[in-house]
Amino acid sequence: MYVSFVVKENIMNRWLIKSTTRSGSHLIYNLLVSSGLKGYHVTSNDNLFDKNSLWLDQIIIDEKIIPTQSNIVLHDHTSWLPEDTKKWNLVYTKRKDQIAQTISSYFAGAVNEYVLEGNRKYTNKKIEPFSISPGKILSHHKKRLAYENKLNSLVVNNKWKTNTTYYYEDLVKLSPDKVASSLNITYDKHICNWAEQKNPRVIKDYIKNYDKINMLLRQSFG
Repeated sequence: MYVSFVVKENIMNRWLIKSTTRSGSHLIYNLLVSSGLKGYHVTSNDNLFDKNSLWLDQIIIDEKIIPTQSNIVLHDHTSWLPEDTKKWNLVYTKRKDQIAQTISSYFAGAVNEYVLEGNRKYTNKKIEPFSISPGKILSHHKKRLAYENKLNSLVVNNKWKTNTTYYYEDLVKLSPDKVASSLNITYDKHICNWAEQKNPRVIKDYIKNYDKINMLLRQSFG
């Protein structure tokens, strides 16, 4: 049965998704957009995934976003914060396994596939297995941890209207109904494409020295 609905009118119905990348934030974004919210992505001055801009502080917001606009969701991997955090519902996504997260992050950059609502979507293109330089993966992990620590601090040291944290390992096992219930929203099942947001590839199949770099990272960082 088709169910149509409108998000409950709320003058301050604003959502911010903070994500440490490769942590399932696109699942939350897709769900919130399918609830009737207008979605935007916070981007850095360079493309979000180019030139290490992921870790830059200087960002710009889409000019179409009005500071007082309601019924919106911002999907954000940067250190940007709204001035009135107490009027925003925060959803923060992260991973329990930070080593696996770093390898996933590096792989996504190497093959240029992300889920960003149509930008660099997962595809069925052929990807030849490749090796990752130990030095590069160690450097990538150090940068990513520093970036994640900064995001953690922003989340903890600011007050929010609501504050919900999901770990990737738990989130991917949940249904959109379960997540919608926990966020106290309703959504259009004909718009939400939850399953399509999940990476269809098994990363280990594409990295020749996966076991080696995985062990290196775990020995180096615990």
